[in-house]
Amino acid sequence: MADSYRVLEVGNCGFDHGRLSEWLGSRWDIVLIRASGMSQALRQLASDRFDLILANRVLEGDGRLGLDLLSELQASGTDFPPLVLLTDYADKQAEALAAGAAASFGKRQIGTESAVAALVPMLGAGTSRKT
Repeated sequence: MADSYRVLEVGNCGFDHGRLSEWLGSRWDIVLIRASGMSQALRQLASDRFDLILANRVLEGDGRLGLDLLSELQASGTDFPPLVLLTDYADKQAEALAAGAAASFGKRQIGTESAVAALVPMLGAGTSRKT
């Protein structure tokens, strides 16, 4: 799996983690690492390489916002992978994009062509292998 995409998933519940894992794994060759909240995500990002961050709108582990994670990463001055905010709220999606998120889509869109299209710039067209 040397050419797998490494995706950090931040702040999702177990149910949504399962949905994301199944969908992403069926489309791309990925290694999905979970972080429950902001501090765990920052530790993971400091110690490992990731191709993408998928952050929930409200991080289940600590109640912080996915946009707080984006702001923290931007303020750090270090390089970080693209961040995609997961939210079904259109106004929060627009806010995420305006703040510098790479993309945003809702959990109801998981598995849809619009969600695939949002991730193609970061993960390639996929089918199962990294392209």
